[in-house]
Amino acid sequence: MKSKNLKLRILSAAIFVGIFIVGIFIHQLLFLLVFSLFMIIAMWEFYGLFKKRQIKTQKIIAIIFANVIFIYTYLYAQKLISPKLIFALPALIFPIFAFELFKKSKPLENIAFTFLGIIYIAVPFSLFNLLVFPEITGNKFTYKLLFSFFILIWSYDTGAYFVGSLIGKNLFFERISPKKTWEGTIGAFFVTLAVSIVVYYIFDIYKIYDWIILSFIISFGAIFGDLVESMFKRTLKIKDTGKIMPGHGGILDRFDSAMFTVPFFIIYILIKESI
Repeated sequence: MKSKNLKLRILSAAIFVGIFIVGIFIHQLLFLLVFSLFMIIAMWEFYGLFKKRQIKTQKIIAIIFANVIFIYTYLYAQKLISPKLIFALPALIFPIFAFELFKKSKPLENIAFTFLGIIYIAVPFSLFNLLVFPEITGNKFTYKLLFSFFILIWSYDTGAYFVGSLIGKNLFFERISPKKTWEGTIGAFFVTLAVSIVVYYIFDIYKIYDWIILSFIISFGAIFGDLVESMFKRTLKIKDTGKIMPGHGGILDRFDSAMFTVPFFIIYILIKESI
């Protein structure tokens, strides 16, 4: 049974990675399609978490608004659209408030959790556009920076899992995540640091000290990103956010660390490029 589950985990992970690679390696339009699809699934999973709490989020409107944000950022990252248009986006959230006038229960909760999905998922996903159209390439499409970012995210998650499984004894944050250990967390830092040096030599983007700093940014972001989603799941008393990836959970489970980390990753890059 364990062998069957392992094969299923490997197969679902391979399919996910294959779709992910298609989205960032082949063409920028495929990136737009694949990552907007990932975002839609993640938001659908997120809003589905609150059904048992009888909270009726405006998920369709929120997903439409999320795609508008994603496409706007996609065009802005290529310098194809004016940054001033961002001030028009708040007008698009009007229906979220308007539709609550016709509901009889929990309007404030419905609005609050609808916006939480936009802030927690749509905004970070939109920021991925700034990594595939970076200033360093003259805003031309490249897989290198985004792929490097995810390599480090996955390195942290893998390092935390294996080091924690092998030598983990001291619990890190038992109230939220009872399986995480200090040994796994510290080990993951060193794994991510080592991989960041390899990334520097493979892709030759930025200086080696930049990648060392970015490895620490990613490690800290990954810790809190994973804990925040664990907090959601523990509060709602669920194991996984979805079932689309057998053995792994949902798409939201695969992107929790990345969504929390990407704003800080980009802040460092923007500061570096402005100096």
